[in-house]
Amino acid sequence: MDYRKLQNGSDIRGIAIEGIEGEHVNLTNEAVYDLARAFLTFIREKHSKKDCRISIGHDSRLSADSLCHSIMDGLIFDGAQVLDCSLASTPSMFMSCIFEDYDCDGAIMVTASHLPFNRNGMKFFDKDGGLNKEDIARIIEIANTQSFIHENNGSCTKANLMDTYSRHLQEIIKDEAGDQAKWKHDVLRRIQLGLIFGLVACFTFFACKPWVEKRFEENPTEVTIPQDEQQEEEQTQQEEEQVQEQKTVLTTETYQEMLNNLKQVSGEVRKSVVEIQGAVTEEEFSKDQEDKEKSISGMIGVSVYILADTFFISYKCGADGLAALNLILPVFGLVFAIGSMIGIGSATRYNISTAKGSPSDYYFTQSIFWCLICSIPFMLTGIFIPHKALALLGADAGLIRLGRNYMRIVLLFTPFFMSNYTFTAFARNDHATSIAMIGSISGSFFNILFDYIFMFPLNLGFLGAALATALSPVVTMLVCSTHYLGKNNHVEFHWRKPSLRRIIGCCQLGVSAFFAEISSAVITIIFNMLILRIAGNIGIAAYGVVANISLVAMAILNGLAQGAQPLISQSYGKGEHDLVRKFLNWSLAAALLIELVIVVLIYGFTDTFISIFNSEHNLQLLAYAHTGLRLYFLGFLVAGINIVLVAYFSAIDRARPAVLGSVMRGIIAIAFCAILFSQILGLNGIWLSFLGSEIITFFVILIFRKS
Repeated sequence: MDYRKLQNGSDIRGIAIEGIEGEHVNLTNEAVYDLARAFLTFIREKHSKKDCRISIGHDSRLSADSLCHSIMDGLIFDGAQVLDCSLASTPSMFMSCIFEDYDCDGAIMVTASHLPFNRNGMKFFDKDGGLNKEDIARIIEIANTQSFIHENNGSCTKANLMDTYSRHLQEIIKDEAGDQAKWKHDVLRRIQLGLIFGLVACFTFFACKPWVEKRFEENPTEVTIPQDEQQEEEQTQQEEEQVQEQKTVLTTETYQEMLNNLKQVSGEVRKSVVEIQGAVTEEEFSKDQEDKEKSISGMIGVSVYILADTFFISYKCGADGLAALNLILPVFGLVFAIGSMIGIGSATRYNISTAKGSPSDYYFTQSIFWCLICSIPFMLTGIFIPHKALALLGADAGLIRLGRNYMRIVLLFTPFFMSNYTFTAFARNDHATSIAMIGSISGSFFNILFDYIFMFPLNLGFLGAALATALSPVVTMLVCSTHYLGKNNHVEFHWRKPSLRRIIGCCQLGVSAFFAEISSAVITIIFNMLILRIAGNIGIAAYGVVANISLVAMAILNGLAQGAQPLISQSYGKGEHDLVRKFLNWSLAAALLIELVIVVLIYGFTDTFISIFNSEHNLQLLAYAHTGLRLYFLGFLVAGINIVLVAYFSAIDRARPAVLGSVMRGIIAIAFCAILFSQILGLNGIWLSFLGSEIITFFVILIFRKS
């Protein structure tokens, strides 16, 4: 029989039983048997997956039981795991592919909708929705040619799908249509708007207050400087002149000795990279190297927050879990970016002010205060609309349901994620890099341990991963607090009235850290939108693998830059410009070496890294991620140099090249390259856009370095 006669658009329709004169049976048990086998083969081809779970349901037609038994026989014969849902509705069959407890790869609904009693048919679904006309044509082609993919060891299990679907509908009705819930939602929405308006009003008041006071002075035509600030400025100028007068004159012997030591350390990279412009003692150089290593270790520890979640979620929830987490990653990027800008910027300003002898006792408390203020919108989003935030990021109904609680928990703990940067940055700048490193590693270890405990023994799933991640920065802050409570602490915690002008001045020095973090969020959002269009949820899951592995590499390079930044800012504040250049050269050499090692490791162990996050052994995921890793990581040949240069300009209080370089690599260049390259090269163009953006940024920094 030619099964093409049974196709009715995106459905299979035919006569299943006798009963009407002149209409003979053509939807036979043999026909549905072959079509079921063809559907299983289609699903395996589409998703590159052998072990498939298929659900079967039917309506109340007389022919339903007989046809369903034949369909199940065909699926079991070819090795499918069959869920017999018996009497069911058409929407519920699609939801069997979405519900986490069912997680079906495909679904078949035996129904003929409104047609007469003697007719019947088949509707097909997968995780992307109902199959279209072209998909049905492919299934019929497979059935006609008998080109089935056969596997043994199939099975059948009963499933009470309608009870699950009914509870799902009840939850939707309670959430969206209940009178009490609707009233509560309206009240809370107005409270949210009131809080936002109040915050804007406060910011506006503090921003405009100095201008208003100056406008109503006795002599509005003159700009007066408060006496204390004028004295502070004069004192600072005198101290800078004293530093210049007391600057040590280098001897030829000292210079040569230091040059030889540095060449020996960096000889594995390129000896010519390190050009010593100043000189320090061997003890100082060793301390510099140690601090950077500890900063790198600390940044790797921070990256493990998300990396641990990725590993356990991929094992627990498969490709859908990876896709959901990757859609949430931009939220982490934005939170981390704001926290790093405030915390690292304040710590850098504290270092410069301390070196100059200017007041610096309030920077820590100011940083914590503004972190709390900036956390409020995120917390409100987590309380009231986490599902809408996920939808905005591109999640479909299934991914929203999977990741909603994770998003809520993460956003509620935003104050700790942001304040964590303040605790670690001030500790590093107060010569407590060991404690900052231990704190970051302790937080990561806690996350790994409790990811497992919450997700598996306690069976909390996605919610457990969120709780472990949310509590990790709390552990890091507690460890760093041991320094602030100890005798070696030099950071003071005096309170001053919050000043918007003062925090903006700090954030200018933290802008490189901001864009170093926000770049990953922007890249992830842009890539997610483009990849969803080209490769669907499997493509998103593959990018999740690439993004999480790159997270570690980026953490190493950011750690190098953040380790060098306080040393450069201290030397700059003291007027030791030769020492500043020395630290820059050493950082560039180290960045180049790290870049080369990262790329070699990726190319040597590509599939090994992917297998860590591919517990389902999804062949399509493997194919996407293999190519993606190799092309994407070419960008790290340039990224480390750019990160170091941007951090350097921030450390010496040159905001323009730092901001320009950060904006280019974090937003403008990557967005331009991703959109352009995807139109030309498709998915491979998206992977290569990271390399293109870093090359563009490098030349922009070179052009504007003297601005």
